[in-house]
Amino acid sequence: MEDSGHRLNPQVARSRAAAIRAARDILFAEGWDAVTHVSVAERSGVGRTTLYRHWPTVEQLVYDVLLGEIAMSHPVPSGSTRDDLVADLDGFRSQLREHARERVMATIMDRATADPEFAKVRDGLYQACSLALVKILQTARNRGELEADLDLAQAVAELAGPLVFQQFLAHKRLTRHVVERIVDAFLRAHQPLADQAHSNDGGTSAAR
Repeated sequence: MEDSGHRLNPQVARSRAAAIRAARDILFAEGWDAVTHVSVAERSGVGRTTLYRHWPTVEQLVYDVLLGEIAMSHPVPSGSTRDDLVADLDGFRSQLREHARERVMATIMDRATADPEFAKVRDGLYQACSLALVKILQTARNRGELEADLDLAQAVAELAGPLVFQQFLAHKRLTRHVVERIVDAFLRAHQPLADQAHSNDGGTSAAR
């Protein structure tokens, strides 16, 4: 969990990249408990002293692995609120559907209740996962596409929460169609009051 703004020299950058690749391979193939400084050193060729210097704990190393996974799941924004919300949540859905990632996330949530290091990982990943959604929502709110008093943290929970619930508790198959329905329901519920009134008037007029 180092400061990403610090510019690394090429050799250090290569060592870090090799270690993260090795940790990622071990994590998703064998599970969290298989990731140790010893196992990562053996697979990557990076010395244990170097690993401990960059990542004093295994949790910090795995955190950086997962941050990389999250970064790859966020698509480039298109400018369309609906399309961007669907694309970002669909990347999240894809990660939840993979058994290895589901297993890792379950481990984090289980251990975070009693282990402060896991709690830090959980909270950091929540912030990282939420960042892209928050930016999309802020932009939409500023453009007047969403209600002005929209609570962004609550909005993220409304969008991502159903996916987590269905994956971990209901054990339902997640598809892109599920994501689209969640987004469409959210946008209908949080459109500005003037738009809601216009929609209601239109519905009444059509009924007549």
